[in-house]
Amino acid sequence: MELNQDERDILEGKQGETLQKIMKTVVEYGEMFGAKRLVPLTGASHLVTSYGMPQLEAMYDIMDEMIKNGIKAKVPFTVGPRPFDHKRVKTDGGEKRSLKQLYGKQKELEEKLKALGLRDDKAFTNTPYVPEVNNKPKEGDILAWSDPSAVTFVNSVFGARTNLNPPLIDLFCAVLGKAPEYGLLTDEGRKATWNVVINTRKAPNPQILGHAIGMKAQGQIPYIQGVDTFFGRKIEEDLYDFIQELSGVLAQFGIHQFHIDHTTPEAINQGKNLMAENPQVYIVDDEELADLALSYPSPWRKQKVKPAMCIIGYPQLNLHQVEYWTTVIFRGMKMHGKHKINTPTYLCVAPEVLAKFQTNYTLKTQVEEAGIQFTTMCPLAFLKNAKTAKKPVVTNSNVLRMNANVKYYDVSELTSIIATGRCQE
Repeated sequence: MELNQDERDILEGKQGETLQKIMKTVVEYGEMFGAKRLVPLTGASHLVTSYGMPQLEAMYDIMDEMIKNGIKAKVPFTVGPRPFDHKRVKTDGGEKRSLKQLYGKQKELEEKLKALGLRDDKAFTNTPYVPEVNNKPKEGDILAWSDPSAVTFVNSVFGARTNLNPPLIDLFCAVLGKAPEYGLLTDEGRKATWNVVINTRKAPNPQILGHAIGMKAQGQIPYIQGVDTFFGRKIEEDLYDFIQELSGVLAQFGIHQFHIDHTTPEAINQGKNLMAENPQVYIVDDEELADLALSYPSPWRKQKVKPAMCIIGYPQLNLHQVEYWTTVIFRGMKMHGKHKINTPTYLCVAPEVLAKFQTNYTLKTQVEEAGIQFTTMCPLAFLKNAKTAKKPVVTNSNVLRMNANVKYYDVSELTSIIATGRCQE
């Protein structure tokens, strides 16, 4: 890797041993992927390490050494959601003990993150790009992010440039203010190798569409055509929500960039020139998506189940999605003649999104009266505790379905379950 004089000085230890180790790690990491240089970051970082797991002692030792030597990120950063939310999510004694075993170092980790440059106590989210959180990059910004769904979203929707960085590499890049230039930081690394054509009669469910595309284009970049048939070419609220859900699912398959014809920034500027020579072609139709949704196995043995809880929003919901979900839940309650929900239901949001929602006093009151609740935790981390993992949980998130013992339902099915407290296999 070709380094400038300042970078060489750090690598030679002229700014201390700790910074030397940080630079050496980043350089060697970049060289593994063929990076020829480091490039300056032009946006704030977003880290993935937000779970205080006791097993991460080696990471805590590195953080302590950095803090001891006064080393921190050049720009305040945001970080992923906390792994639990005792304030808002009801848990019994067994669940609390299980969560403590899993995340017993949570308080210590948060103290370390603050010392290293965490923006504030509300900066815990996996949707840092929403307006309320305001860690939104600009087109062409160079970043060193590490949350999979957020990486996929900002690369695709804003035209920012970030690879999916591992924990600690993300922090080290934030400290140096630089990242190795390879992969999605390069023009060539953003070329699409799959040409995906949506040939459906109505707008496809992004949760299922993401799964279908992901299975085909694993780890590669798709160029998606046909979205504008249903949403137009401008990214407004409905399309923004569609892409946010799509990004979360695609990220599960190692897809951290996609282009939408006529819509996303690079597709607007370069069109089909973004596709590499002879891309593979995948035509998506209604029948294939329906068959895929029907193929999802049930995690439960019984046919008639009373769900212990419903979790909506992974990734976390933006404000427009919160308004949408409250509307369809109210509609489901009315359809079944209910004034309160009968399945404990949690809408997952960033702390700043929750604060903004609570300024809408009328809707806030209606939601509280119906029994709908909010949480700012990461539901996936929460569901890893052994006690909760045994409970029947329903969700709108295909990402949760793929990674936890939960059952996925579409909107109409889920709103009925929320209202009645019953689901029929």
